[in-house]
Amino acid sequence: MSDIAVTNASHAKVCRDGALPQQVSTDTLRKTIAATSQAELKLELVNATEQRAAPVVTYYGLSFRIAQKAELKRVEEAFREILVSEAITRNSIGSFLADKRTQGPGREYASGLADYCLGIIIKERPDGESLTTPFSRYRELYGRALDTLKDFPRPLARLITCIIRFSLNHFENGGERTGYWELDLAIELLSNPGSASLARPHESVTRRPVCPIDHGTGRMLELSKHLTAQPRWSPILDDECRTLAQSDLLDVTDHQKALAIWAASAWRLGSTECALEPLTQIAEIYPFSRWASKYLEQAST
Repeated sequence: MSDIAVTNASHAKVCRDGALPQQVSTDTLRKTIAATSQAELKLELVNATEQRAAPVVTYYGLSFRIAQKAELKRVEEAFREILVSEAITRNSIGSFLADKRTQGPGREYASGLADYCLGIIIKERPDGESLTTPFSRYRELYGRALDTLKDFPRPLARLITCIIRFSLNHFENGGERTGYWELDLAIELLSNPGSASLARPHESVTRRPVCPIDHGTGRMLELSKHLTAQPRWSPILDDECRTLAQSDLLDVTDHQKALAIWAASAWRLGSTECALEPLTQIAEIYPFSRWASKYLEQAST
């Protein structure tokens, strides 16, 4: 409630879900708004502080559709059963959105999860799906999912938003921990190569899938994990990175990540000469240019 403020008003009138309007104080109005999760409010803010002047009245309409924790958990249960445990298809996405657990106040949350999964299909383009949607539209779907899910304070939503940002090469929030070790390592490596040193999880720790990841993004996570575990650099690692960076099956954002992981890993292992090829290609590409250009300058001095 401390985030809600009513200014330039002496009192207000509130109409809830079409009922008769009631006059309330500004403090009561703040409490009413803070306590509302499902309602349509029509407000009249009245400023009648000047005795000899006509009151100034402004009108607002507020629509509240705030899902409760239990409703969001039901959406996540349906997500886990339909889109995590089984293969992702357009039919399974439709089944998820039609599930009774994804209706009502949790619908927006479910739509964000569905957009993310549809973006995976568009990006991967599996043989079983007859797709006419352009490949590039996966970015639009990822972006729409990000805009929706970033407003939900749920661990699953936070994880998927971090995956989307990583996939789209948005590292403005570098250093944020998700609990998904490979993702945290890759984000740190590509945000600040000189500080990427996360402790590896114990092999005995049981892990379970909580959300799907497109194969291109997954391949980049595997590459960063593989290269940061190497004690030295060699031409074989150069060839592995070059092959991925030039693959026709990967999106341009994954090409850029492959080059950045290549450059950062070779540099960290002291192979400056091997780092020059990928550094040159990403020195003008944001956000990798923030450190790649500096490394190039150091190599030339």
